[in-house]
Amino acid sequence: MRKSGRSAENEGPIASHKRIIRRVYGLQPLVDQVTDQTVAIEHAKYQTAELIMCRAISIGEWMRSIGPYPEKVQGWRALCVGANLPDVPGFRNGRR
Repeated sequence: MRKSGRSAENEGPIASHKRIIRRVYGLQPLVDQVTDQTVAIEHAKYQTAELIMCRAISIGEWMRSIGPYPEKVQGWRALCVGANLPDVPGFRNGRR
């Protein structure tokens, strides 16, 4: 008996195929391995994107794509340097 109360007829095709593959063919270890590898790949892609955004972007590109938009600047600060970044000396509200 299923705990969710859903019958096999109400399952989507993907869920049904996964259940059949796991039960009939015993491929759960392979499914787990593929899932782990996919998670590792996605984590590496995230780390690469963060590295580029925080350390490898040129100042010119930063000024064109992030600088003019206060919400993007705040997001960049939160991601890359945290809230402890002081304002630039001599500037107030973006003006000298």
